Amino acid sequence: MKRGEQGSGTLLVAGVVLVAMVITAVGLLVGGLAVAQRGAANAADLAALSGAAEHAKGQDSCAAARRIAAQNGAALSTCKVSGDGLDFVVSVTVERELRLPLGLSPTVRASAEAGRLEPVG
Repeated sequence: MKRGEQGSGTLLVAGVVLVAMVITAVGLLVGGLAVAQRGAANAADLAALSGAAEHAKGQDSCAAARRIAAQNGAALSTCKVSGDGLDFVVSVTVERELRLPLGLSPTVRASAEAGRLEPVG
């Protein structure tokens, strides 16, 4: 082996390991964001359904949606009720913050609607 080539295998292995670590970190970040987005969507669905159920009973739908969103790790950012006591839609948007290392805290948002568009009977 020539003297100038000593250690080149070590550098190659170190480079491959570094690339593998970067790919793993990016994969974990993307996976974490996907899980947070799905959790926000679930919280939005539950908040909208809860709000619609309370509105059908004549109660405050946005208070119920806020409570359910908080119980599912999200914050209610918007809540709107359209319609009347029989034909209505409760629309909500929730936000969920994902805490990551290095001080990163991206926020994911999700929206959902629930209600009754036709009288039961």
